[in-house]
Amino acid sequence: MNEHSRKAARFLSFFLVIAILIAAIPALVNTSNTKAATSRRLGAWWWSFSDATNTTKRDNYLNALEAAGVNEIYIEAYPQLWTTSSHSQLHTFIQAAMSHGMRVSVMMDDPALATSSSSSKNYIQKLYSGYTAYKSTYPNDWLYGLHFDVEPGGYNTSVLQNYCNNLLQNAITYLINNGIYCEFDVNPVWSGYSNVSFNGETNFYRILAKELGGGKGCVCFMSYRTTADKIVSRANEGKGIDYCVQYNTDFTCGIETDNVESGVDVHDKTKQQVQEIILNVYTLLDKKGSTANYGFSIHHASTYYGLSGSVTNPSHYDGSGQPTYTTVTGGGQSTSTSKSSSTSKSSSSTSKSTAST
Repeated sequence: MNEHSRKAARFLSFFLVIAILIAAIPALVNTSNTKAATSRRLGAWWWSFSDATNTTKRDNYLNALEAAGVNEIYIEAYPQLWTTSSHSQLHTFIQAAMSHGMRVSVMMDDPALATSSSSSKNYIQKLYSGYTAYKSTYPNDWLYGLHFDVEPGGYNTSVLQNYCNNLLQNAITYLINNGIYCEFDVNPVWSGYSNVSFNGETNFYRILAKELGGGKGCVCFMSYRTTADKIVSRANEGKGIDYCVQYNTDFTCGIETDNVESGVDVHDKTKQQVQEIILNVYTLLDKKGSTANYGFSIHHASTYYGLSGSVTNPSHYDGSGQPTYTTVTGGGQSTSTSKSSSTSKSSSSTSKSTAST
């Protein structure tokens, strides 16, 4: 090769490298102006603890939820949590959930948590004692927090003020300040009565987001509607999502699978149709710019199981498996940890259902 040919080859190689770098820019720069979450969470409310101890129902529900990509359960099991003699029953269920790649929070829904100062303090202290005792006995279980599905009713500003003064304040004092992750269900109806005062703030949604930001807890919007855009819009009626993004607060939007009201629930849709709604919600939420752990919640396990059909494209974060959570204080566990197997006792019962419009 003569000198002229060598110069030409070097010149061609230089421009080839430049072309490769230019082609790589779209992969290095987020040109869509969106930012994916640290992990997409997909949860499900579980109302009947007797369904959790009935091995047939338990396994049927868990199989269906796993097929959908669910990675966390909110189970109403506070009597089992604050009664140490019942911890083994809760442990058996959590082990079963873990075998399906799911972590668990314990849920409580008594309105007295928000309406009564003395009851609220008593309940919260019992939850703290039960939670810490459980974690001491079963430190490797994926029990990651406490979940409050508390709707005090009689919606007005004074009701939400009591919610803050009683439930939120006691949760902060006895749970959050002691490193226990707390989740709060929020009814979008409350957006019309959100002018309350707490710790220097005067908006209920800003208050929740600010107090739970930085991995302390999660706001679960019960934004039940039949399409993705309506679900997200409903959740943000009080600018709740915007505040969660501002304060780096975990949040979820919700869907109702029970037969409640036309235009609100999706009881007549198949599991795959619900799955498409979930995936579309993720797409909309990705554009909000949150770097917290946001996602979706299904209300609730037994009615979701009753939907027809099956899921062909589960809602996993990247399509390859369960997401890995940023470990939360107070016992949050990574769903990437190896799964465990378990057995369970058996009993029968009826199932509880709640919904919000």
